[in-house]
Amino acid sequence: MLRENEIMEENKSRKWRSYLRSLGPLLLSHHPICDEFNSHFIKVGKIKLCVGCFIGYPTVIIGIILLGAFKLPALLGSELVLMIAFILMSTFILTPLNLTRLLSVKILQKILIGLGSCFLFYYIWMLPNPFLINFVLFLISFGALSALLNLYHFLGIHSTCKKCSFAGEWENCPGFKEINIRLDKNGLDHVFNLSLKKKKLDTE
Repeated sequence: MLRENEIMEENKSRKWRSYLRSLGPLLLSHHPICDEFNSHFIKVGKIKLCVGCFIGYPTVIIGIILLGAFKLPALLGSELVLMIAFILMSTFILTPLNLTRLLSVKILQKILIGLGSCFLFYYIWMLPNPFLINFVLFLISFGALSALLNLYHFLGIHSTCKKCSFAGEWENCPGFKEINIRLDKNGLDHVFNLSLKKKKLDTE
């Protein structure tokens, strides 16, 4: 009995790993592999990576390290650090203005927003509060910022897909073709097809 349970657990684990490998393109690009989203990812060989994640987040990490190493925030003072943070992060406005349809502009924007986040990070930790209070402020600020950006990006993707002739038909959408081929190759159910079936059953 114990051996059977171990086999079942191993099969479940293998199945989840297969799903992760099959969904790899979506997990890395965070967008359908579609021409409408070409400005949202960069190509590294045959791999497409989400610009926001693979440019923005590394910029934040590197920026925090470099700003701290050169002690720039301390030299500038908290007020100037906050001002720089807002100026850099205000480049977000380029997105609703549709200027980030150019990949080069989007990459530059993500770098600037990332740097702005670095300055905001140091502004919070420069506040004359106990460590715990600054830590809570940091969690709230970056949590809210991340939530708002992700919500905006989700709505943007939804808006783009809604205008497409394949809107809601993820099983037939060319943007998910590679994923569906991988699922077939691994003998797995099409997750998008399952969601459509569930939606159909819920409306009946």
